Amino acid sequence: MATYLKYYQTEETLVKYNQAKADLTDVKAWWAKFSRGEKRLRKTQAQLVDLTERVLEQEMAGWSQRMIDALSELRQEEEAREQKREPQNSEAQSSAPEA
Repeated sequence: MATYLKYYQTEETLVKYNQAKADLTDVKAWWAKFSRGEKRLRKTQAQLVDLTERVLEQEMAGWSQRMIDALSELRQEEEAREQKREPQNSEAQSSAPEA
């Protein structure tokens, strides 16, 4: 399961990074269409910053959520392993001869 989780995370992360790259490429193309004079306008510069930050925030939020999900799954797996061990440990203790 852990191997699958690592593979799934890698695949999903690559998909998200590729989406962010595509979005940033779109922002770059949008910026390129402006003349030098338009690029000097504060309004246009503010839009550039806003669009770029939005893309990066979305990627960061997605990454954070993927890490939270991964940690949750790992904790659940660990709890399941511990529950399997507990009955074995209690059986071994109950069948051991008392001193």
